[in-house]
Amino acid sequence: IYLDKDIIAGNPDQAINLIIHELMHAIYNQYNLNGKSSEEDIVNAMSNGITELLTRTDLLNWINNKLKP
Repeated sequence: IYLDKDIIAGNPDQAINLIIHELMHAIYNQYNLNGKSSEEDIVNAMSNGITELLTRTDLLNWINNKLKP
């Protein structure tokens, strides 16, 4: 995932929203959610994916860094 430098520098909230949005697409594909009709299956996969990202990557540090004044 690549972010435009202007988005990162100009609006941290927008950068965070964009990265989470794109990561949701990645989770959707990773957990093979295409065609799943159960809301519970989709929500469970998304929460598992976000938990993995927050605990096994530097995403949380990046978000916290962007939120600092």
